[in-house]
This record gives sequence, structure tokens and C-alpha cells, in this order.
Amino acid sequence: KRRGCVHWCAAVFIDLKQAFDKVWHPQLIHKLTPAGTTLVNIIQSYITNRFIRMQFDDQMSSSRTTTAGVPQGGILSPLLFSYFLVDIPVSPTIQLWGYADDLVITSYGAHASAHLQTTLDDLTRWTARNNMQINHERGSTSVAG
Repeated sequence: KRRGCVHWCAAVFIDLKQAFDKVWHPQLIHKLTPAGTTLVNIIQSYITNRFIRMQFDDQMSSSRTTTAGVPQGGILSPLLFSYFLVDIPVSPTIQLWGYADDLVITSYGAHASAHLQTTLDDLTRWTARNNMQINHERGSTSVAG
């Protein structure tokens, strides 16, 4: 320990791959169920039966129904994405921060790195259950203390 340092602080910066595009509709509806039938029905009508088409140069693809993603530019999309993340497991020794599709997990104290590793293991399992992926190339760590 350096003189004057009371705590170690460690942070992991995480990018979820195509996060807004991968919000899995059935799982989001399941997570919203405790909020009540009326809200679930409104959200379900907002995100289901949507179609996408892609354009490359002057060629347009045929329409396809989506089963994932929140509407790009939609006023409710950031809120729905945040709610989709609500069950990410965190312990009392961890603080989870989010901005758009980026997450930061912080911990402090002598065992900060161990707490972060446990949380990363839990997050990896969470992403598998929720059809999400961590973009390892865009992640980073920081330790101070």
C-alpha cells in the first residue's frame, strides 16, 4: 500500500454487443409482468409485430419480422433497455453504472478485484440467459489506490 491510500478501487468498463438491437422481446415481457397487465400489453404492442428492411446502395431487402430489439430512436427504448438490465446480479460490494449500452462495474477495498471477478462471472451467465453478448474488444479495466 502506498502511504495515504485507504482503499483500492477497481472498475471494469463493459460494452454489450448491439445491446439495443438484442433486447429479446419474450424476456423483456417476462421481466415486465410484475408491473401489471395493462403496461405489459402496451409495451408488447409497441415492440412486437415490427418489421425491418435493409438497404444497400439501391437494393432493398424484403421485410422481416423482428423478435428482438427496441425501436431505434424510440422515446421508450432507453427505458425498456434499462428495465431489461434490471436483474443483472450484483452484490453489496459492487456498484453498477450504466449509460446507453455501456456498463461500468466498480468495487473498492482490499478484495475489489475478487468482487469484480465474481460479478463478471455472474454477468457472463446473465448474458447467456438473456441472449446478449459482451464485446470483449471494447472493454477495459482500471485500478486505483
